[in-house]
Amino acid sequence: MEESKKFDFQKFIDDSKNALLNPKEHFANLETKGGIVEPLIKAVIYGTVAGLFTMIWSYMYIGGGSIIGGAFGFGAFIVTIVGAVIGAFIGGVVVLILSAICSGSTDYEANFRVAVSLMVIFPISAFMNVLGGISSALSTIVSLAINLYALYMLYYGLTLTLKGKEQSAKVMGYVLGGILVFFIVIGLATRQVAKRVTGYGGKRIERKLEEMQKAAEKIADEMAAKYGEIEEEMEETSDKVDKYARPEEFPSLAAEKAVGWVSKDNPVISATMLENLVEATEALKEFDKSQQEEMAATLLTFGYDDPQKYAADYIATISGFQAIKGMEAMEIMMKSSEQEQKVAQMYTLDQMLESMVKQPLINGKLTMDDLHTIYNNWDLAAKIYAYSDK
Repeated sequence: MEESKKFDFQKFIDDSKNALLNPKEHFANLETKGGIVEPLIKAVIYGTVAGLFTMIWSYMYIGGGSIIGGAFGFGAFIVTIVGAVIGAFIGGVVVLILSAICSGSTDYEANFRVAVSLMVIFPISAFMNVLGGISSALSTIVSLAINLYALYMLYYGLTLTLKGKEQSAKVMGYVLGGILVFFIVIGLATRQVAKRVTGYGGKRIERKLEEMQKAAEKIADEMAAKYGEIEEEMEETSDKVDKYARPEEFPSLAAEKAVGWVSKDNPVISATMLENLVEATEALKEFDKSQQEEMAATLLTFGYDDPQKYAADYIATISGFQAIKGMEAMEIMMKSSEQEQKVAQMYTLDQMLESMVKQPLINGKLTMDDLHTIYNNWDLAAKIYAYSDK
């Protein structure tokens, strides 16, 4: 492992400006290797700047203490920094989950670096809290704008740095935009930590902060150890990873939860239909969009006298593939530890995964039999999905 380079503060300033003003370029060129020390220092700096604003606003009794709950003055400053560190590690896990859903990188360090880059929003959000002392309506509007811009940055982080699929990232963006999860990823950890120390005396705050610092150190040590164990294995297998791979087993536990979302009509997918659909799609690759008559004639040879029927089969197959991959992620979360499930619920990731399963099922009007057919004929379904992914 390479020795840690000296932290370049000027580069930090330039990177922060670029992340805000040109996120597409920033995330396209963001380094994903080099250790977690450098990004962790960035998180501390962001937390420090945010803490300064929070401390000032608390002394002025403005801003509503929305970032650090009920903590006040210097206590608010310290809690914000500690919360930023803890939030950075949690944010890395959250971004990793989102990246996995988008078939992007599952390298924790890469996801951690993306999460920290997104934390450039943190001090801006803290500064704009001053508007809470002027107009609550204005503060809400500005907060919404900040969160939407953060969501815009996340899209580039997932697609450019982590190489996730653009289509999946866009769908996820719509889901996250509705519930503004992104701001929660960056700021909720701080808020939750601060609430626990509200109302304590000075010595109790100090003890609580020590506990949180030890917890943060433990998380860092565990993550570092875990990363060290899997780093070599991931490097050896990264070239062999197939993002279209079939789940090892049908996600039956998640399927039980999805029963209420599937269609009660007759199945629309069969093995024969999938084989025919693959052959028809292969044949259509020979034409461009201007050759509509030739394409219609080709579809007719495969039994599609109506192009709409071909489109319906295509959508149903893609929807089934997406639903099963979503169910796979949902089942992993359902089988995780109680603590991990609580974290997922805190960030509404459970709801997001449910949406990633529910919407394809509804769009494709799929039955549970359709899902089993997709799973049992995975190679065919994966070919169709791969066509749509190009």
